[in-house]
Amino acid sequence: CVAYSFVVLLQPGVRLLRRLPFAARVALLTVLAVLASPLVLLLQAWAPGWAWTAALALAALLAYLGAALWAGMAPGLAHLGRALQSAAQGDLGTQAGLPGADELARLGGGFDAMVRTLSSMVADVRSNAALVAQEGRKLSLDNDEMAQRTEQQAASLEQTAASVEQLAATVQSTAQAASVADREAVQMQRQCSPAPRPCSRPPIRCRPSRATHAAWARSSA
Repeated sequence: CVAYSFVVLLQPGVRLLRRLPFAARVALLTVLAVLASPLVLLLQAWAPGWAWTAALALAALLAYLGAALWAGMAPGLAHLGRALQSAAQGDLGTQAGLPGADELARLGGGFDAMVRTLSSMVADVRSNAALVAQEGRKLSLDNDEMAQRTEQQAASLEQTAASVEQLAATVQSTAQAASVADREAVQMQRQCSPAPRPCSRPPIRCRPSRATHAAWARSSA
């Protein structure tokens, strides 16, 4: 209850000092501290009865303003320190949210903007990493499909080569059979067409041999 009353008592001084820049606050306290001693000495010379009263009043004013300065900055600094610690631990959603328009509030606003920027950068990095991973998987699938198509084409080429070899063997066999048939035909023609000579016997019929029939069958096949 006492602490609450003390904080309530300091609120006017806190509001007064928050209207001033930090440098002006320090300058005000410094000027009051420097002028306190000459003012007390001057009052002691001209009005000795008021010297101690003025000294006590100045001391109380300095103490009040110092306490108000502390009360206006210490909670904000503590809150900013906790926000910094949370951000350092990876919580990029934390915000300082310091009220006012003084240096401490601007510092808190800068911290909030920095955290938002870092959060956006981390989100972009995660999104790009996901895209890279997806493209990597797609590329792997494409490579697998290409390998399968290459294997299929190689198998088709092997079959084609085997068919060509078989066809070449068939052509060669056919050519050999045709050559044999041609030789047999030439021989038969020679046998069936002897040199003319007088002969009273009837002409001899020439029949093709079995080898000739086989050669003709192979050539027709």
